[in-house]
Amino acid sequence: AGTELGLDFWDVKTGRWRARPLSGVPSTRHRTLAVAPDGALWIGSDRAGVSRLEPATGRLETYLNLAGQSRPRTRTVVVDDRGGVWVGAMEGLFRGARAGNRYHFEQVRVFGGAVENDSFYSLQIDARQRLWAAGRGGLACLDGSQWTRYTVRDGLLDNFAAYLAVGQDQSIWVGYRGGFGVTRLQLLGQRLELKHYREKNGLISDKVVFLGNDGAGRI
Repeated sequence: AGTELGLDFWDVKTGRWRARPLSGVPSTRHRTLAVAPDGALWIGSDRAGVSRLEPATGRLETYLNLAGQSRPRTRTVVVDDRGGVWVGAMEGLFRGARAGNRYHFEQVRVFGGAVENDSFYSLQIDARQRLWAAGRGGLACLDGSQWTRYTVRDGLLDNFAAYLAVGQDQSIWVGYRGGFGVTRLQLLGQRLELKHYREKNGLISDKVVFLGNDGAGRI
């Protein structure tokens, strides 16, 4: 569990939470966690980039500088099926790949957004290995090598997309930074189908602060 005061883990032997100090990480505010296919835990920290922890050995790698951005304000991390690490931060979007015994990160430019200097708050990868990225410039999708950006011009309720979840039917659910409820988005060939959910049609509040799904596929 990432907290404001450090990383905690559940000790199954004692049935209690225990603190896991991260030596060399100059922040205790860990905002996001992602498990890689190799079992490593990626930790995204505020003003401290990302770290890679091998739980079995305790080996820790710290990445305080991402593609020239010193101590970025990380908000989200996901790992794709090839082990590529995607990092969304206030300073932009970054991709890391293993180079020797360390990871090398490069900044990924996503054009066509509503703002010039984009920040990314949520990343998700669907079953087709498409990367979805929500940020201040709308919702971006990387399919293979092709980026597509969706904004209010395409039917979103606001350009500041902050929360994402993938439905069991591979629909994409989008929550907004402002009080705009949530949108269910699905690509049907080249056609974009959108349905909005707000207080007037069942949502308890238009102010969304989290999106996720459970083992049964419920959002």
